[in-house]
Amino acid sequence: MPARFSTARAVPIDQSEPERDEHQQDWPPSDLGLAIVVAVWMTLNLLAGPLGYRAPDPPPFSWLGAVSLASLYIVVLILATQRREDQLTQRREQLTLELAILSEQKTAKIIQLLEESRRDNPQVQDRNDPEAEARAQPADPGSVLVAIRETHAKAEQLDQ
Repeated sequence: MPARFSTARAVPIDQSEPERDEHQQDWPPSDLGLAIVVAVWMTLNLLAGPLGYRAPDPPPFSWLGAVSLASLYIVVLILATQRREDQLTQRREQLTLELAILSEQKTAKIIQLLEESRRDNPQVQDRNDPEAEARAQPADPGSVLVAIRETHAKAEQLDQ
């Protein structure tokens, strides 16, 4: 469903996601889960010997796995950061598009008012201006959305 636009602001009327600070960093839940699993694993390995059980993965697991664990955290952090940047980029693109559509609608309204003023002014000769009539019609946001989707589909086909 195409978004409906308000003339007072350049964001969709039916926008349900609350606005968030662009600099707010999300801490992915996968990091917390990973930290819990690693802590439980290390605790079991460290406490198994003193409790009289055989450790599932005896030392030197902490020394051998430290590099792997650090690299895993770095990968998760990088992926989370890239995902957030992609979301911000998409939101900026959406806002730019909405501002362009709003600006185009305002320009069309100004042209309509100027043409009406020209027709109503007795001192100006009345003439037919097809170019002004065409520019006075605002673009349909739905058709703009269809054109954008077609362009993206063509770009994806070229990338493959």
